[in-house]
This record gives sequence, C-alpha cells and structure tokens, in this order.
Amino acid sequence: MKAELEKIIDEFKCEISRIGIENDASKTKFNELYNPQNSHSPSYLMGALDMTWIELITYCGFKAKSLPWKNRPENEIYTVGARFVEENNISCGADYVGKCDNINYPSYWVICNNIGWRKFIIRYAYDHKGLMNFHMPWAELTNAQILEFTIFEDDRNRFESSTEMSHRKSNSVPNQHTASDRFGGYKNLFSIIVRRRKS
Repeated sequence: MKAELEKIIDEFKCEISRIGIENDASKTKFNELYNPQNSHSPSYLMGALDMTWIELITYCGFKAKSLPWKNRPENEIYTVGARFVEENNISCGADYVGKCDNINYPSYWVICNNIGWRKFIIRYAYDHKGLMNFHMPWAELTNAQILEFTIFEDDRNRFESSTEMSHRKSNSVPNQHTASDRFGGYKNLFSIIVRRRKS
C-alpha cells in the first residue's frame, strides 16, 4: 500500500511540474490542466492521504497558491493582524492603514469586514490584559468587561485612591464619561475594586 501511495504521489508531482505550477500550485489550475492518465484527481489524493490541498502541496515540496486575506479564517486574520499591531506599535486604525503592506498582513478593511475593527481591538486588549497603544472602545464594552480591564490595571499597579485612578494614564482605565455613566463616577468604581481585593 505504501509503495502504491508513493507511486501516486510521484505521478502527482510530475504532473504539477509538467503543468508548470510548482511555485503557485492552485487546485483550480491543476483541475483545469491535469491529464487524468498521468495523475489522480486532487480529491482522490487528498482523501487517500487525509490532507488538505495546502498540506498536500507542501508535503510534495511545492508552494501552494495563497488564499486572499478576505477568504482566510477569522482566527488566522486576527492572529496575523495582532502580530502586526504588536510588532509595529500600532496606535489606531489610521496608523494600521499607513504601515500595513496588505500582502503579508491582512489590511485594515479585511479586519473590518471579517472581524470588525472594534471587536479586533477588544480581543487584542484581552490578550494583552489592556496593555496596548489603542484607545479602548469603552462604549462597546459591558460593565463587566470595563471592570475586568480596570482590574487588570489594578493588578499591575494598585490604585491608591479614586483621584489617582482618574489621573492614571492607561488605556485600561475608563474615561470620566464612562466611569460616570456606568458606575456613577470613579469613587464608586474605586470602591468596587477595593472590595474585589478583599474578596
């Protein structure tokens, strides 16, 4: 069985080379141009080897055609976009647009359409416990989420008072409007934080 599979793979590799798509192996292009007398179909090969097209192509030593960012899984878009944000100290959407090449990393618009820019920021904020250059989109957060980010900040550097909290320069501390609207002011928010320390 192993020898038969190796023969099938060798035939497939020869057909890839004959077609001339070694460096940009598109499944669509292969299906259009391959000769069934020379190689099995992609579906057969993928099933026999229990591999995706990209895994099959990589296993055979070729380069698969990359999917456009807009067609990639949301988690991949987030992971690569978040890495770009961290590596380039991105502080806002305009900063992302200005620095991103849109080839090696998903564009701002791909993130907006596939994830949502604010959702992306909030997820990034959670992953970094509020340590980021972005301004937090407080209006999009629940009270529980706001409190959680404030706790992240208190865990890093304890608040001494509600006044000190209001002057803390951190994206993890809600602005005055949010503190007043959601908790009745910094004094009440500080009291919640202090009670949480004692629990």
